[in-house]
Amino acid sequence: MTDEEKKREQDKQRRLKALGTQHPRCPCGETRWERFEVHHIGGQAHDKATVINVCGSCHKTLTFAQKHRPTPAIGAEPWRVCAYHLLYGAADILRLAEARFLEVAQEYATTPADNGGPPPGHDPTGWRGRLYDLQHGAAEALRVISLLLMSIADGLVSPATNIVQAEV
Repeated sequence: MTDEEKKREQDKQRRLKALGTQHPRCPCGETRWERFEVHHIGGQAHDKATVINVCGSCHKTLTFAQKHRPTPAIGAEPWRVCAYHLLYGAADILRLAEARFLEVAQEYATTPADNGGPPPGHDPTGWRGRLYDLQHGAAEALRVISLLLMSIADGLVSPATNIVQAEV
């Protein structure tokens, strides 16, 4: 191993240690370690401890969603504000996973039978159709959970607690 290769491996191991895993995986499917960033689910201003490793692209998507939420009113109870941001952050992550489930469902539905499909003599449409339905069902479940989390967050930050109500 050359000095440059050793340095790269050391850099990789330091980065993986910082990420807390030897095998990072983003909800979008990304697995290349050098593409990962740490995302503060509730926003760094509200919760520095609750983090997830995501690729740079997903990090930008999640951060954009964070920046476009209603701003809590002055004087709101800090725990409610923190819970609000954490719940919306969790919902944002579930929406990323939902999108990936739908992509995978579409891939399975359109993959030729000779490329990882069912054994010869089986009905590929039936096999793919069932898998496609399963993936869509899982994506729908994630969507519903995401909406539930946002609803709970909205309940925490209702006008009665002097925090702006978010649009769902």
